[in-house]
Amino acid sequence: HEALWQIQRNGDAKKKDIIVGESAANLADDNVSGVKECYDWGVLGCGWLGQAFARHIVSLGGTVWGSARSAASLNSIQHVGATAVPFDAQSGEFPSFPPCRNLLVAWPPQVGASATKRAIEQCRTHHTVWTVCI
Repeated sequence: HEALWQIQRNGDAKKKDIIVGESAANLADDNVSGVKECYDWGVLGCGWLGQAFARHIVSLGGTVWGSARSAASLNSIQHVGATAVPFDAQSGEFPSFPPCRNLLVAWPPQVGASATKRAIEQCRTHHTVWTVCI
């Protein structure tokens, strides 16, 4: 995980870019209305591995959101200092995921390729530089 974090950090000296109103000075060519923050990482499937990753990124001063199905997992995500996003890939309903520069897909293969592809498409924005599937 350290190598992934170093890749992200070396591309931009700032760990977090805040977008205020219409101004997006920290992100080139941005025109995102209503967006307050672009997270360093988004984690689809924030179970034991995703939570460990989120905890590590937060400990380095980064920002992370993580998705989970259960209330217990969502509480655990918040406990490690990340933003919890309720999401069940099997439901077919996709929330508005917060923008992120890097996306980690850390859910089991039984979720299926179709749901994985759709979730990645929903998460990736013009902010996203890296998508890592494990």
